[in-house]
Amino acid sequence: MALPTKIHQISNLLTVFISSSRCIYENLALEEWLFRNNGVKEDGDSLLIWRNSPAVVIGRYQNPWLESDVRFCAANDIRIARRYSGGGAVYHDEGNLNISLMTTHERHSRKKNLQIVADFLNAELFGGCASATAPRLSANERDDLLIEPSGAKVSGTAARIARGRAYHHFTLLVDVDIGTVRRALKSPFDDQRIQTNASRSVRAKSVDCLTQHLKQNAEGNAEKVADSVLRAFVSQYKSSELVRWDGEMDKFEGLDAILNSLRSDEWIYGKTPKFTLQLNDNGAICVENGLICGSSHAKFKEGIPFHIAFQLTNLE
Repeated sequence: MALPTKIHQISNLLTVFISSSRCIYENLALEEWLFRNNGVKEDGDSLLIWRNSPAVVIGRYQNPWLESDVRFCAANDIRIARRYSGGGAVYHDEGNLNISLMTTHERHSRKKNLQIVADFLNAELFGGCASATAPRLSANERDDLLIEPSGAKVSGTAARIARGRAYHHFTLLVDVDIGTVRRALKSPFDDQRIQTNASRSVRAKSVDCLTQHLKQNAEGNAEKVADSVLRAFVSQYKSSELVRWDGEMDKFEGLDAILNSLRSDEWIYGKTPKFTLQLNDNGAICVENGLICGSSHAKFKEGIPFHIAFQLTNLE
């Protein structure tokens, strides 16, 4: 099988980190630590491949009550996390693969990264797309991966750039329950109920899983796709190293501080952009920095964290 054409202005070395942790906060912390501390100009690029227990991950400037069903998530042991990058909300579980590539700003290219993955998976897992109706991956103008010919979305993408460094991370829905995905990401509120300048997700018209189209049986597909993605990126570099990580906080100095921040209520809820929730009785609750700053509802007192008051009421 021919490898993809080398389309990056490559560095010599790719260090691949495989995380066996299934904690969303630990994996986001490792991603951020690598972004802050890896000297991509001196040490080469880094690739992080990871999966999580069920979680809804919102963008840096989003509102969790607009992007997800917070009550449904709590009742079904689905964690809510806020990442450092922008972009929209996504659902994670162990059937969803997450890929993060850290590089220099100069070498950063979301479109090229997605093309590498699409070309490799098309050749290796989809039988080379032998006919016009055969399943194949393609990237759209929003830098999502779609499964053709249906055009259903199987991947979301986001990026972060700072201090000459960049990372591109994206998901691959391999084998997840689409009903759970839709339910977890369906807010009971809309733009008329919650008024805010927070970033909004752009929902795909249709979503699908790779497992529905792969030649192999469903069992172990996440591992097979992860292996293909790893080899797709390794093929772009002159040499590579593999590091396995199982959640040890003492392996990277300062990682525990990032973890503590990411899993704190102050980060998850307190970083929500200011918003006003309109009540059914024409009253309203105003929230800033996660705290209630104005309210006509007896159970939502000023100064109380909104997420705590919300948990203790049946407000809809």
